[in-house]
Amino acid sequence: MSESDINVRDKSVHEGELTSSSSTSGEEDPPQRRKRKLSRRENYLASNAYPPPGWYPADPGYHHPLETHVENLVPTQQDAHSVEVPAESAIKFDFNLKTSLKEPTVLSTSSDHLQLLNSFQHFNSENWTNVRYSEIQKLYNARPGFVELEVNDEIKQFDKINNLVTTDRSLGAITHGIIMQSDALKSGVFDLLQWVQDTDNFVKVDLEKKIKDIFSGEFQKISLDCLQLLCGRRADIIEQRREAFLNFVKDRFLKATLKKTPPSCDFLFSKEQFSDFLNNNGGINKIFSRPSFSAQEKRSTGTSQAAQPGSTSYN
Repeated sequence: MSESDINVRDKSVHEGELTSSSSTSGEEDPPQRRKRKLSRRENYLASNAYPPPGWYPADPGYHHPLETHVENLVPTQQDAHSVEVPAESAIKFDFNLKTSLKEPTVLSTSSDHLQLLNSFQHFNSENWTNVRYSEIQKLYNARPGFVELEVNDEIKQFDKINNLVTTDRSLGAITHGIIMQSDALKSGVFDLLQWVQDTDNFVKVDLEKKIKDIFSGEFQKISLDCLQLLCGRRADIIEQRREAFLNFVKDRFLKATLKKTPPSCDFLFSKEQFSDFLNNNGGINKIFSRPSFSAQEKRSTGTSQAAQPGSTSYN
């Protein structure tokens, strides 16, 4: 504040004092007025804690106390950078990349099932050819539907006898057997439920006996017939496949010897016995004659090999 402003204020204060004094108790002594005037002026200056900035010298390094106080309240640029702002969580998005291995085309056989199969088919035994099916098959062939389909009269002249006819007949009988097995199962379950409903206070032994009586009859017979039919038919197919290779054996005595080698659960001829047979008789080229295929057979052979899974390295 400039000196002229102070004089104006002093003048106003003085005039106020004169007006007040004149309106109250009359005239006051000049020394007392000066003393009162000085006291009021000191009180006024004391009430204004921070004089105007103009009262201070123009020093660039000097700061008014009020300005310094305000500056301390406002954060500087350096303080703003020093404040730790919590970082936003990164957005996570990803494709889970992976490769899968090729599934086996044929599942692995359990040891229990393999043991049962060997007992059914009599692999590694000379009795493997004695698992017959023809008599059982007659019980389940029925016309029409469950027997080989007839060739239309108009095209019978083009018909050639092949093993697909017998295969069709066997599959028809197997299908019929499975249907009859299902009927026997439903009938047995119905009889069992009816017995449970009509019987009071039966014990475990009674229930076991009833189940055995019901399912050891027609249901079990059909189940055994289907198993015999399937295993016998498979033995017949295995024998036909083996015969196709035996026909290439040059010597009939070697052919008879090799024919005695039974199949295993892995190969048409038991692997160990077949290897010994080759080693003892001069090797594969001396025993077998090289097959000669017609052009049509070569095309069919190439097509069948291409259709087999795993025939190339790209599968």
